[in-house]
Amino acid sequence: MAILYTGTNPKAYQSFGDMIHFPMIEITAAVLSNAQLKSLIDKLPEYSMILLTSRFGVKYFFQLLNQQHYSMENLKKKQFIIIGKTTEEALNIYGFSSTLTASIETSQGLFKEIQQQLDVKNKKILFPRSALSNPYLRENLIKAGAHVEEFIVYQNTKPSKRALPDKIDTVMFTSPSTVKNFLHDYTNIPHAWRILSKGQVTKDYLKKEGYSSAIPSIT
Repeated sequence: MAILYTGTNPKAYQSFGDMIHFPMIEITAAVLSNAQLKSLIDKLPEYSMILLTSRFGVKYFFQLLNQQHYSMENLKKKQFIIIGKTTEEALNIYGFSSTLTASIETSQGLFKEIQQQLDVKNKKILFPRSALSNPYLRENLIKAGAHVEEFIVYQNTKPSKRALPDKIDTVMFTSPSTVKNFLHDYTNIPHAWRILSKGQVTKDYLKKEGYSSAIPSIT
């Protein structure tokens, strides 16, 4: 029997056992107008911090800057605040190090560490994100006195429906989107499957959909 993994980074969970990668989200670059791109480039000098919560945020943010021939030297004095080792490794590829990497890979975990380690009051923070990002970080950073500007650099979309693999006894959901898209295509999660969820937000979404047995064992 195997685990059906619905996220985008199966290598991170190889220790869980036999796994079938069955992504329930597809990641693509956001379609941006020339005016949006110009606004981003013009405003970049104003931000003292850049918040990145996934490796895709890193990839598509820097891809966008490269396409605009933006000098990376201009980012050397920025503070990068990120979630998780995978995001940190993606950032390192572009020659930058993080000021703060959340050890608990959730929005709640990152905000707690920001409160403990950084002063964000009156700081301008750029948040390159997906079109479906959780509002938790933005809302709480604003409450803490920061000025946060979100900028959509990638999109999460549902892949085409496929036949479910055989011999599955566990399913692993990594975001509310993976749950939503799975239920859209397959109506329900088989009763015999054990359900694993990444983070409290995913667990809460599963509970809202009637799956209170989800195990939040993935950070």
